[in-house]
Amino acid sequence: MVRRRPLFPAHLSDAAVVGVPGPWEHRFVGAHGARFHVAVLEPAPDPARTPGEHAPLVLLLHGGLQNWFAWRHVVPVLAAAGWRVVAADLRGHGASDATPRGYHQAGLADDVDALVRSLGHDRAAVVGHDLGGWVGWTLAHRHTDRVAGLALVATPPPSPGVLLGRGVTRRWPALLAAAQVPGLPERRLLHHDGVRRFLDAGRAGRTPEADVAYYVSCVRVPSVAHTVLEPARWLARASVRPDGARWWRAVRTRPPVPLLTVAGERDGLLGPPSRDADVVVPGVGHLLPEEAPAEVCDALLAWLPTVLPTGV
Repeated sequence: MVRRRPLFPAHLSDAAVVGVPGPWEHRFVGAHGARFHVAVLEPAPDPARTPGEHAPLVLLLHGGLQNWFAWRHVVPVLAAAGWRVVAADLRGHGASDATPRGYHQAGLADDVDALVRSLGHDRAAVVGHDLGGWVGWTLAHRHTDRVAGLALVATPPPSPGVLLGRGVTRRWPALLAAAQVPGLPERRLLHHDGVRRFLDAGRAGRTPEADVAYYVSCVRVPSVAHTVLEPARWLARASVRPDGARWWRAVRTRPPVPLLTVAGERDGLLGPPSRDADVVVPGVGHLLPEEAPAEVCDALLAWLPTVLPTGV
């Protein structure tokens, strides 16, 4: 007799597992009809600023399946250099609201636009990895004045060809296709093997066990195993839906903001870096903020003052 694993594990997680302690402060911010979890780290006080005035904002957007935790090594370094740093959970990820809908690219970009304003800023430097990079790219087209500059980390420019495997490895469209099967991907994510396979797919090496355990606990927050897949499902349907066709047309060109691109030399999803990449990090794969945080920080620290000076 073959014993099947239950659809749900014995214990689901409370959203509190997302908020790992550190020098940052975990907050919930209302924006665009939902509640978003963010990790905020303020820089040292600057006497030149008036009371209540914030330092310039750097907003970090994570990749698919992940959350703010992917930037944990980057946040303190940027804050120490004088920026107000916020690592946000996108809608349906981490401890942000897992709403029934709202996972199309335009909606996610509008979430970020509203989040910047809810945090008390008119504009921000946006740093996006993977899914977060496409959201940042869309934001820079829809709300150009909100974006002082956009840094893409392990993120190709959006195009239908990328979804079909053009210019990337076979793993990219394979993961996208696997996400389309109703129910099965959720079941795999709720158990240990699915999360590890996803994380390992793009890395140059094996994902540390502690990281896998953390992301497993996060997708076991009720509804999250489903909602983390919704952006990929919308992308797969985008070319055959009117809203998707409008989005493809809107983002087909380079956004009119300063742009930085950072790529991993051994990216298992995107393959060899494009010659157009501004920074190529040798020996690492797709999860750059976790595989090579020091190199990512160096690239950002060289670029950020050119688009969003701190004034210190």
